[in-house]
Amino acid sequence: ERVIGFAYKLFPAQDPGSYKEEGHGPPLSGLVFGGLISLVDPPREGVVQAVHKCRTAGVRVMMVTGDHPLTAEAIARKVGIITLRTAREVGVELGIPEDQVPLDHPDVGAVVMTGAELRGLRSDADW
Repeated sequence: ERVIGFAYKLFPAQDPGSYKEEGHGPPLSGLVFGGLISLVDPPREGVVQAVHKCRTAGVRVMMVTGDHPLTAEAIARKVGIITLRTAREVGVELGIPEDQVPLDHPDVGAVVMTGAELRGLRSDADW
């Protein structure tokens, strides 16, 4: 499930092409909150079964997505990619920030990382 917030601001008409210039996007201050909308984008049919077959065959399943880490974690759980606890969950339980939970902590069994963190992996040991 995704939640999107809407806001608006009335201002004089402007050529939309001018927004392409760096630093000249639409106004981001003085906006009026308009509301929220929730969308459900379920996984495609057969994904859960495919993940299960891969895991049963000994394949280590990973997901790469541009979604927000919390969204990615929720989707991965829904399709069976994540079945163990993440550093975020262990951090909540211990009352400490996620980035202070070492990934080799005995209670951490799954990792969710951003693209920047993924690009930073260089050696086999990082994986």
